[in-house]
Amino acid sequence: MESLFTFALVGLGIGSLYALAAQGLIVIFRGSGVLNLGLGAIGMVGAYTAWDATNGTFLVWSIPTQPFWVSLIIGTAVSAGIGALVQHFIIRPLRQRSALVKVIATLGVLLTLQALVILRWTSVAKVPPSHLPQNLISIAGARVNLDKFILLGIAILVTLGLYLFYRFTKFGLSTTAVAENETVAASLGLSPNRIAIINWAIGSGLAGVFAILIAPTVTLQPTVMTNLVLAATSVALVAGFRSFPIAMLAGLVIGVAQTLVQSEISGIPGIGAAVPFLFVVLWLMLRGQNIPTRDFILQRLPSVGTGRLHWPLILAGLRTACVVGLGTATIGSTVGALTLGTPIIDGLVADKPNFILQGAVPLALLAILLELAFDRLAAASRPA
Repeated sequence: MESLFTFALVGLGIGSLYALAAQGLIVIFRGSGVLNLGLGAIGMVGAYTAWDATNGTFLVWSIPTQPFWVSLIIGTAVSAGIGALVQHFIIRPLRQRSALVKVIATLGVLLTLQALVILRWTSVAKVPPSHLPQNLISIAGARVNLDKFILLGIAILVTLGLYLFYRFTKFGLSTTAVAENETVAASLGLSPNRIAIINWAIGSGLAGVFAILIAPTVTLQPTVMTNLVLAATSVALVAGFRSFPIAMLAGLVIGVAQTLVQSEISGIPGIGAAVPFLFVVLWLMLRGQNIPTRDFILQRLPSVGTGRLHWPLILAGLRTACVVGLGTATIGSTVGALTLGTPIIDGLVADKPNFILQGAVPLALLAILLELAFDRLAAASRPA
């Protein structure tokens, strides 16, 4: 029983970081309506930058060696800047596209940042030292490192700050208004684009803090942060992508459950990683609804069709199927698009940028050709 309590306390630290990353997902979703699957990669770049700053380097320039807290600020600022740039140059031009297209775009951001990280820092795992106190403290007979409770305190303060900020400040209320109805909010003088950029910066900055704090535990590798943000996505889903306090509680519960399952079922490697996804399935079943949408009051109701074929909609569906096929080629590496994703995966594994380019360039050209073809078909199907 004492060992279970110890593992539960350790899980509080992991759950706190899950909650911190989930807050970033929620902020971005509320601000722009986009599920950012590339958030882990954005935070990863901030973590690498912070690691460089502690060693006297910033990107390719030599700088004085920085203390941890200064490096934390630098890494967080870099992640926030990347998030703002992604929103302005990638997501904003897609504002009239479907949610699926925007999610695919965030996957493209993820792959691009992973490739750039390998080019700059290689794929060799790096182990940053922990700068939080490692003193052992005893609670009810269980001895746990002090840093777990520091992480819990940071997560609680961030959650409380976000809750108060978005509930009582003018910007927070403006974000809620834009989430409900962008057109009405714009008619009142609010700028949906400015609000989205600021929220992307805040959410990406939180991802940077998450990545920097968890890097000493999981090491710095191009793919590790992405897997951790998938767990944070389940936390955000339980919170309905809107409630910061619920995300905090859900993160702690999932973190503790994951640690306990991993400790009790040690014969199955990686069994703990399945816990967040099990929570997603159970939550959706118990909730009885699909994934929540961005607006919380004015939910769009299904409309009754005329019974006639709507060719623009059919073409849009085929276009989406092609996008999914290209994404499957990149992620699965052997399915769809004539396995053009295989060189990308091989390049990531073997740390060979030329392999990544061999797969990425044909995929990009194929995507452009498909987009042009569907645009021509869509134009031809419109009534004169």
